[in-house]
Amino acid sequence: MMIVVSSAIMGALLWFGHEALADQLSTAGFLSRMVFVLGLIAASVIIYFAIIILTGVVSKAELKTMLKRG
Repeated sequence: MMIVVSSAIMGALLWFGHEALADQLSTAGFLSRMVFVLGLIAASVIIYFAIIILTGVVSKAELKTMLKRG
């Protein structure tokens, strides 16, 4: 269940982040848009993994093992 909650929070961060940056993204150049979007995605991923670790869904050791396999 916490995976669903973590995913929903990550999705909300992306949604509201996009809304907050919409004006800047519409007038920015290509490289600036890429930096904004990649930063937003990176922040969302960090939040997602922080939530699943803090809630105990996955331990840090399990996460390291999963990332090494992939």
